[in-house]
Amino acid sequence: MNQETLKEYSIEVAKTASKHDFRYFLNDLRKADVDFSSIEIINIPWIFHAAGLDISLRRAIVLSTRLNNYRLFETVANTRGFNVKVFTDLNKAMKWLKNKR
Repeated sequence: MNQETLKEYSIEVAKTASKHDFRYFLNDLRKADVDFSSIEIINIPWIFHAAGLDISLRRAIVLSTRLNNYRLFETVANTRGFNVKVFTDLNKAMKWLKNKR
């Protein structure tokens, strides 16, 4: 996955979430090649914003490895108002989505 693919994907997520009035969204990216630099990771929330993603959307992102690099993304995204959490365990991600706190 590169930044252009992420932009296109984010636009589709925004459209789908809006069309179906989704409040929760799970992105299972464990099989995707997700390898962004630190600068690119910091810019991901701007991509979300430009794509029209609703900040009220509760979003769990499941990755296979290198979770520590994406904690930076989680921090920046949450600072920008997005409700996002990164996981490596699918069950924990689904549990978090179901928890309304």
